[in-house]
This record gives sequence, structure tokens and C-alpha cells, in this order.
Amino acid sequence: MGLLEKVNKRFNRKKEAKATRLQNPGGSLGIPLASTRNSQAKRLQVDFLSITKWAYRGNELVHACMDERSRALKEAPLKIFDEKADEWDEDNPVELLMRKPNPFRTQADLLETIEQHLSLTGNAFVRKIRNQAGVVQELWPMQPHLVGVIPDAELYIRGYTYKVDGTEYPVPVEDVIHILYIDPADDYYGIAPLVAAAKRIDADSELGKFTKQLLLNMAVTSGCFVTEKKLNPEERAIMEDKMASRYVGAVRAGLPMVLSHGMKWEQTSMTMKDLEIGNIASILESRICLALHVPAIVVGAKVGLDRSTFTNVREAREYMYENTISPEWQMIADKLGGSLLVDFHMDEQNLIPRFDTSKIKALQESEQALWERVRQSECLSMIEKRLLLGYKAEPNGAVFLDANSVAANLETGEMQPRVAEIEAGVKKEQNLNDGGKTQEADKGLTDDPPKKTEKEAKTSIDGDYIDDDDSENSRSLSKKKLK
Repeated sequence: MGLLEKVNKRFNRKKEAKATRLQNPGGSLGIPLASTRNSQAKRLQVDFLSITKWAYRGNELVHACMDERSRALKEAPLKIFDEKADEWDEDNPVELLMRKPNPFRTQADLLETIEQHLSLTGNAFVRKIRNQAGVVQELWPMQPHLVGVIPDAELYIRGYTYKVDGTEYPVPVEDVIHILYIDPADDYYGIAPLVAAAKRIDADSELGKFTKQLLLNMAVTSGCFVTEKKLNPEERAIMEDKMASRYVGAVRAGLPMVLSHGMKWEQTSMTMKDLEIGNIASILESRICLALHVPAIVVGAKVGLDRSTFTNVREAREYMYENTISPEWQMIADKLGGSLLVDFHMDEQNLIPRFDTSKIKALQESEQALWERVRQSECLSMIEKRLLLGYKAEPNGAVFLDANSVAANLETGEMQPRVAEIEAGVKKEQNLNDGGKTQEADKGLTDDPPKKTEKEAKTSIDGDYIDDDDSENSRSLSKKKLK
């Protein structure tokens, strides 16, 4: 029985009762709720164990897509963000609990389990374990096929049950966090993406088996032997047994075949080239990846590798994070983090649960591009540039000089600041700030006298002009005049 048959056998889409407007506070609001005449716990309609065996464990593409999603999801930790202070709220009870949900699981383990259960069944359940004071101490993932939902006409959900060793135990509704992919045809359970892809997964698995059999048979498809002599049933059976014992199987594949006079081989099926197995596989791969919202190129599927480049892989991974993982983070943060905020009485303190994605490599700008962008920026201060690059605001009050503010000393080889140019830049900035007053105040004032023209190079001493170039005459004449 294939995966599709197993899913359809357990996934009964026909409801036992149509949606009705109940004459109760919920119904008076016009909310159509499923009939709750049967107060027994509703069970997951997907065979969790079968779909795990035939899809996650039995199909390499499904396994790769699910692993890619779960690994990406658990990269970011769930934290609490203070909207009013615009910063992370560190060391709060919710974050401390999420760091170590229980003695045997880490936060990454819990998030990975949640993601796998969502992919396989569309539902993930987390149980809260409280101490005697009613404070949540631990979080445990629950097997979705062992959880029962007890509907209620007024409360919507009265509670849950959990089956352990064949015995069902009641669980209060406030102790269960139910995360699900909404199913428009079910009020209480979600729908898994693998249910929609069941036919493609079955076909892909069967294609793998078919290809394997072809390879075991030296890629020779079905055919028949034709003889000129008419064979009786006994002769036909003997010939079939000989062919099966000598040429069928991986060990005997490729052995030379000797035909008697009057016998010939006629092929009765298409060759591998005629079957276009590669094209069929590409279509199935693309559909499975589509259902799981994972780009084929990210998991190394053939349909993705045919058009892959380094740039394409990077862009595809960014696309997956933005369109698949980010909505998943938001949903889990709202359900899981939001429920814990209520338990710890933190839901009215401008605090929101949020995944910290600051260290997710796929969402970060490349190091080289970041440095180049910061270097070319003219509107950022040095402190802002350091913060963008991940450094402290200022190391012990140091003064920063950029490449345009230093010059090399040709004699010592040391870099020395261009003091004059720096001062000129400061004055220019002051001039822009005060509307040009600084420039007018400093107009005509310089440290050095202006350069003389060639005509002004001659100095007048008591009406006599002396050429400065003639140094000897200049000095002697100057002494005479002074006397």
C-alpha cells in the first residue's frame, strides 16, 4: 500500500456532522462551530507513523527538505523583545525556560521536533509541566497521534487527552500549546503539506524502485523470445526456468546469452531513453519541493542543480528564509512565546516574543559588502560605522583618522596626521554650521605671509631697490645704509 492510500485511509474528509450555529454565546455571535454532540476526543486523522516511515524515512528528497527546514528554524533562539525600550529583555523567565526546556532537551531540539511534526501532520503539541505553585518548569513535545482534542460548544476546546501505554490521561487546556497549519475543513486539527504531495511522493518512490530494477537488469527493459518452433507448455516452462536461473538478478546481470537456431529477442517496452526518466524525476522533485516550500537548488535536487550557480544558491537560500522560515518563526513565536508570556504574567509589559535572527548567516550582508558600504558612507560618524561593523562604540576614547586624514613620512615611513587639512575640514564644518560667519572672521588671516610676486621680490631700503637674488650686494648695501 502506497503513501497516498495510507493517508486517504486514515484522513476522512467527510465530517460526521455539518457545521451548525449553536444556540449558545458562541453561536449567538454567528460563529459556525462543528457539532459537539459527541464529546469524545477527536483524533488526528493522518497516520503519523505510516507517513513518517514512507515519507521521512523512505524518500530521500522529503527527508532532505524536512531537515533543511528544521535546521534553518532552530538556528535562531526565541527571545523576548521590549518594544518600549527597543531592546532585548535579557534573563527573563520565558527566555531562561526556553534555553533549557527540560533536562533532556535543548531549545534547538524542541524547535526541530516542532518543525518535523508540523511538516508530517500539520500539528505540533507542547506540554507544560508545572510545579506545585503552578509555575511552568518544563516544556515537552507531545506525539501528535497520541493527543486527543475534546471539543466544547461554549469553550471551543474543553481540554486534551494524551495516550500513554494504551491509557488516556486528561490534560488541562492551559497546559497544552497547539501549533498548526490551518485546515479550512477542520476546526481542531491542521493539515500537513505532505498530504497534498502524497501522490508525488508515491510516484517518486516508485520511480526509484523501477530505476533500480532496470539497473539490476543491465538497463534492459522487458521483452520476449520468439521461436520458429511452437513450444508446448512443458517446453515453455523449462525455458522460463532456465532464463530466470541464469540471467535474472544483480549477480547474473550482463552474462552472455546463447540462443539456439530459430530464436530471437524482441523488445516489448520502451528503453530508458524513451521513458525520459530524468524529466519525470525532475517534475516530481519540483512538486515535492513546492509542497514543502524549499527551493530545489537548496537541497541539491537535480531540477535545481541543472541551473545552479553560486549566486543562485545564495539567492535561493535567502528566498527560503524570507518566505518559508520567517513566517514559521512568527507563527511559533506567537503561539509558544505568547502562551508563556501569559503564564509568567508578562503579557502586558510591552514585551513580545521574537526570534533573534541577528546571527543567521543567510540573512546577513556579506562581510566584504558590509565593509565596502560602510567605507563609502559619508553620512555616518565613526562611532556609527564601528557599531555597524560589530565593534564597540569607542575603544577608551581613541581618536579615529581615516585614510584621507593621514600622510606617510617619506623619511621614517610612519603615518602622520595631516593636521592642516584636518583643521581646514573642522573650520569648513564650522562655517557650514554658523552660516559663513567663521569664514568671514578668518578671511585674510593666515599663519604665513602671502607670497611675493617677481616684481615685489625687490625690497626698498631708504628708496633704494635691491634685488634679493644678489645676496652679497644686498647684505653689504644694507649695512651701509644702516650706518
